[in-house]
Amino acid sequence: MADQYKWCLHCERAYKKGEHRLIDGLKMCPYEGCNGDTVIDAWDWSKIKNDHPEYPEVPEVCKVYPMY
Repeated sequence: MADQYKWCLHCERAYKKGEHRLIDGLKMCPYEGCNGDTVIDAWDWSKIKNDHPEYPEVPEVCKVYPMY
């Protein structure tokens, strides 16, 4: 399940793979107001989960999951 999600380095929220906002031809984080893109700023949720075993297997929508 964790492999179905990405985590944004900018807003620290998770979203399903494939979700995005298209802005000027760029795939951006799906969360309004975030300026992260889905290429450089999107990390696999499994990486975040590995570093934070207390985080859920399936992340909550809109919830912030801090890296530090």
